[in-house]
Amino acid sequence: MKIYVFTQQENLKNRFAARLLVQERPEDADLILVYEDAFDMLEDLSFGDKPIVFLHSGKTAGIPDKAYRFGIPENYILDASTLRFSQFKEFLQNVFEAPVLPDPYLLLEDGDEFILKEYTDTTDTNTVYVPQPPQKPEWVRVLQDYPGTIVYVTGLHGGVGASTIAAGLYHHISVEGTPVLLFSPKAQPIYEFYLNDEAMSNVYTDHLPDDLPSLIIVDLPYDDENRMDLPKGMNILVGEPTFYDLKLFQNKQEQFERGSLVINKTREDLSSTGITRFFKNIQTTFRTVEIPNAPEDMDRALKEKISPDQLPLFVDAYVELIDQLITGVY
Repeated sequence: MKIYVFTQQENLKNRFAARLLVQERPEDADLILVYEDAFDMLEDLSFGDKPIVFLHSGKTAGIPDKAYRFGIPENYILDASTLRFSQFKEFLQNVFEAPVLPDPYLLLEDGDEFILKEYTDTTDTNTVYVPQPPQKPEWVRVLQDYPGTIVYVTGLHGGVGASTIAAGLYHHISVEGTPVLLFSPKAQPIYEFYLNDEAMSNVYTDHLPDDLPSLIIVDLPYDDENRMDLPKGMNILVGEPTFYDLKLFQNKQEQFERGSLVINKTREDLSSTGITRFFKNIQTTFRTVEIPNAPEDMDRALKEKISPDQLPLFVDAYVELIDQLITGVY
């Protein structure tokens, strides 16, 4: 049973991903989960060919009724605050075995915020209203025409240190004098803990500047839906040495031709050499780089605004990543 989750809450996505087979793209899923903070997605999804389960917090008045008018079956609209995960998983299995597709109302009520655009048929004077397709972010369109080198840094899931790796890589390259820019589609407050004001001058969020250097590092969220539309670049995946990450890596490996896999031992209990050995043995197109467990060094880096690439225990890992970029591993 494969699912895709629409929500703006990273921690909620991680809870689902830890217990269910969550897909990177909705088209690969058997059914779709939509949380109330992604309600605006129902306008397109309700006309799709997959069953939709709508979750709400029980705190937003009227939202279950709106979901029902968008065609979500009444028994597919669930109050997440009253469900245990075992009950929810059993419910999803029943949906998977006997799915019911959305059946939207022909007319909606004021306030449902069903976004429409007007399309005029040139063969007659009738006006037809159709759902407005989602627009690609401007930064995606900019990268399509970008002639330089792109390095994508992506976590296997949230909280594995991908933004820390991206910040350290950006700093390591910039201090050597190479023109480089660090970009993230979403705000990453962690950058300001590692990078000084001068380094932050070439860090951008949400949009790209007009003048671009020859190298861009993109701190790409693991669940970014624009991935399939991005131009090819060098790939750095970041994960922890756990069996869960190992499974995610095997699934994601098909999305990338080659690259580097950073095994980030962020906690003492993740220092298993056995799982690390599995990571190294199951693949041939990714070169493995290990980040040691060094909590005291990381605390010092955050307190004193030290970029991770300057920490003694991490220097070798960043040098190895740079070497792979330069020597054509990709």
